[in-house]
Amino acid sequence: MTPSGVKNFVVHQNQRIEQLEKELEELQKRQENLEEKVNSNSNNSNISPSTEIVKPEKKQKPKKTKRKRGGQKGHVGNHRELYPESECQRVEDHLPPTCKCCREKLSGTDDHPYRL
Repeated sequence: MTPSGVKNFVVHQNQRIEQLEKELEELQKRQENLEEKVNSNSNNSNISPSTEIVKPEKKQKPKKTKRKRGGQKGHVGNHRELYPESECQRVEDHLPPTCKCCREKLSGTDDHPYRL
């Protein structure tokens, strides 16, 4: 036979366990509700963007420098040298029919043409 003090202790512990299980269920439901609120934003719910608690960070513009874009004065450019004409299979002349600026007809040849 079990002493009455032990029986009372076991009954009390069972009641305490049931009470704690109920509290745990309530806390889990509350946690789910809070997580749902935290994870909701204007993209996945019907709230307006102005009422969001956490707003996305704005992208910071890069700092402006005193230098202009592109190669600076004195910069040694990187470019590919042209092959000498002796190594080419063929050389073709491409002459524009008109001037790019004034649109007059071009005639004749240039002794020192601009080569790209």
